[in-house]
Amino acid sequence: MARVRSRHRAARGRGPGTLGAQNVLRDARGRYSLSRLQMMMWTVVLLSLVSGMAFGRFAAGQVDVAGFTIAGQVLTLLSIAIGSAVVAAAIKVVKSTTRPDSVAAHPGKGEAAGSGRC
Repeated sequence: MARVRSRHRAARGRGPGTLGAQNVLRDARGRYSLSRLQMMMWTVVLLSLVSGMAFGRFAAGQVDVAGFTIAGQVLTLLSIAIGSAVVAAAIKVVKSTTRPDSVAAHPGKGEAAGSGRC
């Protein structure tokens, strides 16, 4: 029964290995990640900032549409978000490999115990 459910999830594109709007925010264990949410939000903020400035300069008739700078504070906050995402991923990998029994959402935990959960 568990294999049937996992096949149906993979067919619908909801497995942790597929790319989708929700799966971008999930880590390898299938759980939502706050650091990935921060990365996505900062990416959206910076892309809208850059595209808005370029479009505004183009609409104003300026020749150099990319002639603006992004504030250092914004780039500092982006680097903090990137750093926290990298550190969080490293911590998860170390914890999953050294102590898999203490990880609630370890990928191989349910199958080894025979619980039948997906």
